[in-house]
Amino acid sequence: MLAEGATTADELRRGRVDIQIGDTAPDHADTRSTTLFSDRLAAVGRRDLPHDPTTWDGFASLAHVVVSRRGRTRDRIDDLLDTQHRRRHVAFTVPTLALALGAVAAHPLLTVAPETLTGHVLPAHLRTYPLPGPTPPVPAVLAWHARHDRDAAHHWLRGLITTTLTPAP
Repeated sequence: MLAEGATTADELRRGRVDIQIGDTAPDHADTRSTTLFSDRLAAVGRRDLPHDPTTWDGFASLAHVVVSRRGRTRDRIDDLLDTQHRRRHVAFTVPTLALALGAVAAHPLLTVAPETLTGHVLPAHLRTYPLPGPTPPVPAVLAWHARHDRDAAHHWLRGLITTTLTPAP
């Protein structure tokens, strides 16, 4: 697994990454993708937070940890808050959800993540909270470069990932 680079260079096209799982499909004609599933976002924090994150005021008043491999401090949550005429304070960014969960476990911070990624892995003193308002579902998109379309091992790996990550009907 590679961290996102500082630029928007497409690692699939360059051959540095064989498979990518993200929340958007690549927009290049020579890449392929399939949506594995869509998920709801949830807030994650300690059970003893000083404010109720299920209200707009409480959610915005808590310091946030943003998961961004590029160090971006603004994401779709800020767009949602804009519609409510609110802003949040981003305490810091981390490149992985695991690091974000570590930070919110140790401090009265909040992070936002797909529910599926947090459902069964949270320690007892953390919990998920519903977001204060409806949010569009977040897709999990599996992407690869077209040069791997006929590669049997790559096809097998894509199938394994799809079977593993696609929820049962």
